[in-house]
Amino acid sequence: MTLLVMSIYESGKQFAFGDKLSLWQSHLMTILFTSVLSAVISWVFWRRLELILLHRKSIEVREERARTHQATMFAAHHYLNNALNQLQLVQVELEDAGTVDPQTIKLLGETIKKSSHELRELEHIDDATRENISRFIRDRLQ
Repeated sequence: MTLLVMSIYESGKQFAFGDKLSLWQSHLMTILFTSVLSAVISWVFWRRLELILLHRKSIEVREERARTHQATMFAAHHYLNNALNQLQLVQVELEDAGTVDPQTIKLLGETIKKSSHELRELEHIDDATRENISRFIRDRLQ
């Protein structure tokens, strides 16, 4: 490609100026032409690299958002499943005995209160990354 461009340039220069240029004038024109050409090509490639890096960063941000969303959903499901398990206990007691033990009702109320509190805390994590949300859940499970 370079050979073709430089051949066209030299042919054009020879056609336009013929023998009217001194050797140093011809060299200076070639130096200026190649300098400008290389600067333009470098700028084009640099801009293309910037766009590629920007696109890559955009993909990384979207992937991190997806991971954070997944971790948030896992945490929400954790609390929801705890409450649903307590409701199943209520259902079993109702089916077996026709009544619900006061301790079961108390446990259900505590589970609902704790789940509500934990979900509010989860909502207010300062840096809601996948790692921080997972750590939040791990800390509560211990």
